[in-house]
Amino acid sequence: MENISYISNMLAIVGLFSLTYAINICVKNIFHYMKEKELPKTLIEEKYTLLKKENERLSQKINQLEKENEDITRAILQRIN
Repeated sequence: MENISYISNMLAIVGLFSLTYAINICVKNIFHYMKEKELPKTLIEEKYTLLKKENERLSQKINQLEKENEDITRAILQRIN
């Protein structure tokens, strides 16, 4: 009888750790969803999303720099003429 009590206590501890881990994962997913408005992704999908955002940011920067370049070129041409 002593062994059964010991085994049941060990299984209860393992179950407690498993339940705590599951609750922790659920809470992390809920907070991530509240912040990002989407569920967490795999590592590859996350890298793809980050690269896509970086690509969009760099495209906007390139457009801004091209506009500045056009403005400077026009200013130089107006001073020449």
